[in-house]
Amino acid sequence: MNLHPLLVHFPVALLSLYALIELVRVRRLLNAEWWFNLKASLIIVGTAFGYLAASFGEVAEHEVVRTARQHQVVELHSSFAVAVLVVATLLAIAYLVTLITRYDSFINHLMGRGTLTRYFNMLKRCTAFTMQPWVYVTLAALLIVLLTITGALGSVISHGPDTDFIVAFVYQLFFP
Repeated sequence: MNLHPLLVHFPVALLSLYALIELVRVRRLLNAEWWFNLKASLIIVGTAFGYLAASFGEVAEHEVVRTARQHQVVELHSSFAVAVLVVATLLAIAYLVTLITRYDSFINHLMGRGTLTRYFNMLKRCTAFTMQPWVYVTLAALLIVLLTITGALGSVISHGPDTDFIVAFVYQLFFP
């Protein structure tokens, strides 16, 4: 039984909602802690579900017999799904490290002063760059574009290239 079509809607919804929240900048909410926690939850949980859906997608890819064109569409869909996961993972790690850093005294006590602390501090410096508004807003915009293309190609696989105008447009972009 192919669970990929069932599972894929969770990361699509969570990651899309995250990206939209990031792109629609409501000044009153930008500094609210609960707003940050909401965004962190959406990107972290959405990314985790993304990996789960991708693993079932890999299984489904090997179970389906298809034509050469269908194989091309599946491979392109898979490549864009990987791109979605890369961008989402960068954002999820940045949010996770920022959340952990808020409990810095606990982390320092837990890790001590060893090698792990040096790696975590290096990760915090990388996160400081990613958590600049122009970086995470740009990554959120890229994420929504990648999600749209990945979803459209997934729709081509399951329903054909003429499902709707976005699916047809994306299909024509890659397969004129």
